[in-house]
Order: sequence, then structure tokens, then C-alpha cells
Amino acid sequence: MKKFVIFGLILVWINSSFALNKIQIMDNYYQIGKLKKLQSCLDTIKVSFKQEIAAKLFYSDILNNHEKNYSKLATVYKTTKFGQKAILTKGKSFFLKRDYANAISIFSC
Repeated sequence: MKKFVIFGLILVWINSSFALNKIQIMDNYYQIGKLKKLQSCLDTIKVSFKQEIAAKLFYSDILNNHEKNYSKLATVYKTTKFGQKAILTKGKSFFLKRDYANAISIFSC
């Protein structure tokens, strides 16, 4: 019985480390500007962890050039890296539009 529990924990650990590696690969594709590879990576990612869901929402918005999912990222996934990036991006756009009340409210969440 202990062997099955240990084996299960090892599988969960391997799966989560693979997911974080996939997100890091997507970050690298975005930083160097390989958007086609980023799109293909988004198409293959499984969304089972909170971080993966947030990454898929964030990068799909960037590739489609809209901010449709930023409010969802800022509220539901605000503890993830991509939720925080969405908060910064949304707040920055409010500051550039000189809408300071909305900018302050988005940063205060």
C-alpha cells in the first residue's frame, strides 16, 4: 500500500514539474518573439493546474491582441504569475488612458 502512495506522489510531482516546464517554455517563446511556436504550445497544453489555466488565458489574449480574459485573470487567478501580469497590464492601460480611479482600484485588489 505504501508503494502505491509513494508511486502516486511521484507521478503527481513529475506531472506538475512538466507543467511548470511547459509554462517556462511558453514564456521563452514570447520573450524571443516566436509567436507561432507559442501558439502551437498553447494548443498542446493541458489545463489541469491553476497556473496552466492562467497561462493559457494570458497568452491567448496576447496572441489575439485583446484583453478579454484580463479581468478574469485579475480576479480568479490573481495569485498566479499570469494573474499578476494581467493586473499590471490592465492597470498600465488605465494609467495611459488617464483613468486613475480604475487604475487605483485594479491595483488595490
